[in-house]
Amino acid sequence: MALPDPLDVVVVVNAESPDLAAAKRLLDAAKRSGFCFLRVAPGPDGPLWGVRDSFDWRDTIYLAGFGQACTATRARKSSLITPGGPLVTQRVNGDALTVLHAAVCDWEVSIIVATRASPRGSPDWMGGN
Repeated sequence: MALPDPLDVVVVVNAESPDLAAAKRLLDAAKRSGFCFLRVAPGPDGPLWGVRDSFDWRDTIYLAGFGQACTATRARKSSLITPGGPLVTQRVNGDALTVLHAAVCDWEVSIIVATRASPRGSPDWMGGN
């Protein structure tokens, strides 16, 4: 039995793009920083909804895909209601890298409020671990 000619062999490399690898690392960092994520549509590539509660803020992330359908918001949590004062103080729209970077790296959180491992009793929530 003869070995195949090396020029005839096709090698398939399963390499991720650098942007996709960075987005995965930022998603892991978001989980470590207190975000809990829920897949809001069926399938392994369904959109993700993430929430992080701190003493002063409620941060949310919606990742519909790697493209431009992603958003993050930072809303004040306050018992004092100020007329005309916005609860949502920051909003980021864009691709997954932009949104995750803003929520994880730009928005400081001093105290994380105890996050339930399974909010609303749903086993689909992916916690920080």
